[in-house]
Amino acid sequence: MHLVSRARFTPRALRDLRSIWTWVADDAGEIRADRLIDSLAVATDQLVDLPQLGTTKPDYSEAMRCYVVRPYLIFYRNSAEGIEIVRVIDGRRDVRTVLQSEQ
Repeated sequence: MHLVSRARFTPRALRDLRSIWTWVADDAGEIRADRLIDSLAVATDQLVDLPQLGTTKPDYSEAMRCYVVRPYLIFYRNSAEGIEIVRVIDGRRDVRTVLQSEQ
């Protein structure tokens, strides 16, 4: 997996992306996994340029926003250095439980 993005990623978000890549590569091949990671990187770059693009998620955190790249949800927040990607989660999962398990 090779990720090129102008956004900053938490260690947890990078683990999410590695897990997504591995799952897709095992299921559909490495080329498909690479394309998915590339599309997620493009989305995160869009968020750098337009940080208000995602919807607010105050039920998870006051500063949290979410942007959808179906079926994945990119959770992020604005920081002094720009955009910080907090998590990348398959939206078909119980997102609340996944996020709460980190707290």
